[in-house]
Amino acid sequence: MTNSRGKRGRALQADGRFAVAMVATVALLGCAAVLGIVIGSTSVGLPDVLALAFGAPAEQTAANVIWNIRLPRVLAALLAGAALAQAGALIQAALDNPLASPNVIGVNSGAGLAVLLAASLVPGALWLTPLAAFAGALATALIIFALSLGTGLSRLTVVLAGIAITTVFGAGMNTILIVDPDAYVG
Repeated sequence: MTNSRGKRGRALQADGRFAVAMVATVALLGCAAVLGIVIGSTSVGLPDVLALAFGAPAEQTAANVIWNIRLPRVLAALLAGAALAQAGALIQAALDNPLASPNVIGVNSGAGLAVLLAASLVPGALWLTPLAAFAGALATALIIFALSLGTGLSRLTVVLAGIAITTVFGAGMNTILIVDPDAYVG
């Protein structure tokens, strides 16, 4: 009986620490978001942000900067961060390895190779960079999946195929940079 009470007490204590950590993390995220809205090249201060947040009248220039530039920038950063965190968690869960990341399975090198190819073949097309990165990462993930599926689809096979693809695509990136050193500049 005493042993189960001790386990329950430790579990409640761990839950309490987790709750405190989550509240602190959300508070820090909120502070960072407010700083992202306040800090910039145009002088928009915390009073302007608070005035807009609580419906009070604010200067028109400050309102335009906040609504049209800074708030979308902060929301995009929050969305990108959430997507990257989810992708990392999925890779770690799929490989059952807390150290797994996109570079372990070769996705980073696939995206990098595609970006360098695009920059080398179509110089100056900056709009092509995110499309090439996405296409390269997706193609690499499909190649890794196909290689793993063809050889037994184990976690170790995925990691080894990713390391091999990373090596090959890294050599491809180095080759492009040797042939066209300006490709990296874009």
